[in-house]
Amino acid sequence: MVSRPLKRTRLESVMAKETAIFLHVPRTAGTTLHRIIDRQYSEHTDCWIGRDVRDGPEFIRFDAARRGQIRMLRGHFAYGLHKWIPGPAAYFTILRHPIERVISFYCFVRRNPAHYAHEALLAAGTTLYQYVKSQSTPVTSNFATRMISGSWADAPREPCTQVTLLRAKRNLAERFVLIGLTERFDETLLLLKRRFGWRNVFYRQLNATRGRPSLGAVPAATRALLCAHNQLDLELYGYAEDLFNAQIEAQGPGFRLAVRRFRFANRLAQPALCAFESARQVAVRAWIRQLAHPPPSD
Repeated sequence: MVSRPLKRTRLESVMAKETAIFLHVPRTAGTTLHRIIDRQYSEHTDCWIGRDVRDGPEFIRFDAARRGQIRMLRGHFAYGLHKWIPGPAAYFTILRHPIERVISFYCFVRRNPAHYAHEALLAAGTTLYQYVKSQSTPVTSNFATRMISGSWADAPREPCTQVTLLRAKRNLAERFVLIGLTERFDETLLLLKRRFGWRNVFYRQLNATRGRPSLGAVPAATRALLCAHNQLDLELYGYAEDLFNAQIEAQGPGFRLAVRRFRFANRLAQPALCAFESARQVAVRAWIRQLAHPPPSD
């Protein structure tokens, strides 16, 4: 299913009826995208679940009327939640090169003691090789295939097979209206803007893992282990690249110029975005202080 530009009147009609489902594979620039999504939907029509990796029980517990009001469903959950949506649903996701994604996940977890996988990492050892070899979390082994196939919800601990991969490929081709790539984020954003009618998609990169090693700096034995545990994800990523290129081709010859214009405009928007983020952080810290130290009551 290749995303094509829609005329404005038809686009508004589609948006009013369908629920967009963002299947967020961890460490794929999703935090940056979430901040953009925040601007597009109201609190009433937006539902963010699965902040850790889970299958969306909060959403399933909603009554049918509440589920029918949702226009954006997003989080770390497996394919399949569309079955609980009364109206039409439109999946999209962003994929990242699997080896780069696992390295980023490892570095992020190691630097964040509050992360749910941090203790498991320390128990396995401190090196990337030890962590992947321990298989203490499925996030380091063919996890995009697990999520997109739906097997993460059905059988989270069962090994991935070629059958799982074929199911994931079929879902991408037939059930996802858009497949983005982290490595081509600006193009992905413009595809999302056109498909879902989003307005302001300027961004600053958020939640990036600082100081992480490049792939070339990772020892050969560790790279080999990463490839062995993510062979299906590597194949799925190659398939997604083909779908992504088809989406770009469908946009017509003017799309590349639109991307260049967006990059220029986004650079100009950086000072305003920085000021907004700083003000937002100050407001959040003030709110936290107020919760911790409420004023005395009369």
